[in-house]
Amino acid sequence: MSDWDKLKTRLKCCACGKSMTESVHINCIRLNKYAEWEYPAWGNILAIDEDKKKFNRATSIICDECVVKKAKPDKAIEIKFENDTITEIIYHDIKDLKDAEPITEDDLIEQL
Repeated sequence: MSDWDKLKTRLKCCACGKSMTESVHINCIRLNKYAEWEYPAWGNILAIDEDKKKFNRATSIICDECVVKKAKPDKAIEIKFENDTITEIIYHDIKDLKDAEPITEDDLIEQL
């Protein structure tokens, strides 16, 4: 079993709750909610505002079936590591996370 397949056996969809083993992809959804954890989190390095640049926003993962259904996740995922090994996967209710202001095109540095 590949490392990718091993990872998928430990993950569940943040929308439907099913195992990710049947999904070809691990689809990451960027949330406009603050993450109180380190991984996974996202930010936009092209943002002018330092808060929007930081990787401090929560992420969800959803299965391929939920992508097709356009299902909305109700959980965000936190993954803890020790020595490059996943030690714990925690699912947080999105409704319990603090809102983050959306990052819009106006928030980004001008492209050359």
